[in-house]
Amino acid sequence: MSQLEHASNDFRSGKATSIDANAQYFILKSIDEMLPLLKEMGLSLSFQTATMLRDYFDKNRTPHALALGGDLARRMHDELELKFFFALSSKDADLFMSRGSRYGDNVAVAFPSVDYEVDEAAKCLALERSTASAFHSIRTLEAAIRAIARCFGIPDPTRSADRSWFNILKSIKAEYERRWPTNSARSDGDGLFFEELHAALSSMQNPYRNATMHLDKVYTPEDARYIFEVVGGIMRKISSRMDENGDPKA
Repeated sequence: MSQLEHASNDFRSGKATSIDANAQYFILKSIDEMLPLLKEMGLSLSFQTATMLRDYFDKNRTPHALALGGDLARRMHDELELKFFFALSSKDADLFMSRGSRYGDNVAVAFPSVDYEVDEAAKCLALERSTASAFHSIRTLEAAIRAIARCFGIPDPTRSADRSWFNILKSIKAEYERRWPTNSARSDGDGLFFEELHAALSSMQNPYRNATMHLDKVYTPEDARYIFEVVGGIMRKISSRMDENGDPKA
């Protein structure tokens, strides 16, 4: 827009009486860069004017074409006054705009079903909608618990009462203790792996998962960021051993 405004001002002040090929090139380039932004922001009248201006400049090099530049500037000003914008820090903008899994490629490949939850948790975190971010982070762990149960061959629960974290984690604990009944048996390998995962998920149940379901619990940005990072650590750990279907089986 600056290139176009500069040329338009020169025309109005009488400094410019013609537009050379070099100026035409930069004006067209400026408009081409502007068009997708106008469309993305929903500035439909400005987009229409800019499209007309581009077509005109593509065929004409008379300075009178610059008069349309003033029309475009006024329309953009009027339409922007009807919009409401949020400003994010560079760190939060990266969190909001990043594509793919925020938890790494292993999680993205092994647990595609949590893409939505992780994406929403990150976006809510960037916008400081902290309680919503915590809610989506905790929902992500539902896939982790289900994967561990499937890894042990525990059937997916069919009754609502059986879908509680307490009941599923209880079944998981009973199964790994049956397979690795002593502390020494759980000192390494899968025995240690599943015991650590069970402990990590149990530690999230009472202070976070259960509390999130109640209206009186509100999370601070610091709380939400901590939960987001802890959940990421758990998801990375579990995806190093299995996918969301529990494969390979224990």
